[in-house]
Amino acid sequence: MKEKLTLYFLITLVVMISLTDSSYADLMIAKFDVDKTLAFWTPEKIKSAKPLTPKEIGFRNKTSRVKNSKIKRDDNQSLKEPFDNPDNSLNYPVGILSITDPDTGALTTCTASVFNTDNGNIGITAGHCIFNNNGRQYENLMFSPGFDIGAPGPLGFLPVAIAAAPAEYNDDPVAYDYGMFRVDFDDGGNRLQDRTGANGWLLNPTQDNLITTVFGYPQSGDMPNCPNDGLHLCVIVRNVVVSDDESVMPDVDLGTGSSGAPWTINHNTDRNLGYMYGNEAFYNVQDNQSESPRYDPETFNDLVEYVSDN
Repeated sequence: MKEKLTLYFLITLVVMISLTDSSYADLMIAKFDVDKTLAFWTPEKIKSAKPLTPKEIGFRNKTSRVKNSKIKRDDNQSLKEPFDNPDNSLNYPVGILSITDPDTGALTTCTASVFNTDNGNIGITAGHCIFNNNGRQYENLMFSPGFDIGAPGPLGFLPVAIAAAPAEYNDDPVAYDYGMFRVDFDDGGNRLQDRTGANGWLLNPTQDNLITTVFGYPQSGDMPNCPNDGLHLCVIVRNVVVSDDESVMPDVDLGTGSSGAPWTINHNTDRNLGYMYGNEAFYNVQDNQSESPRYDPETFNDLVEYVSDN
């Protein structure tokens, strides 16, 4: 009898593990060797990294936002308040993300940001800043929140331990061009967002015109009063029009290097925080507009859960 009970519990455990793993079958997952990343980036390499140029995307068939996730949850969260660190004279959730291409060895950069989660060490960027054009994960991801004028932020560069993007990104690299990551951060019990502050988030806002604030590190484009060198944190505020699967900033090129930059509304300039509802995906040359995905609530929550727990 004892042997049968032991066998039963072993089978139950295997089934539970299998179900847990299969829950995330709809995510593209990337794991990183933190020690290798720390050893890789020298000051010279950091300085030589150039903003990532995403592949040009022309006409595309718009996809349906119906998701085939194995996770069927009733607790998809659609709204979370910003997290303010009152000890900061100004919060600094936006930073530069340094990456290397496994196919070419190129050292490149994107924009990323900290957003409010229970884990507190989670950032978000574009999917094409985590996986390259061939679907391979970039290597040596390092994040420096508050990076500006060519200098690291107050916390320096932090290695990324794990990242994930929606599986649908392969089929529609605009509507699902977002990904999340968790940094390896240990500061005496403080989480990353306890130090940097963090944007809140609002999924699928319904207004037709959104006054949107975008911070990024462009090397080109239309951000006002920006040196466009990929080393300065620049900002633009413009109207955005939303559709079923994307948000559009007309007549604006946010520039190479702004990939992954958070699109926020209700930005509080005194605290440098707002509500993120999208991120820079790419500049549509044909229509002269910058475009952001509209986050699918189930996918968004799946990503938060996965990078927080793994």
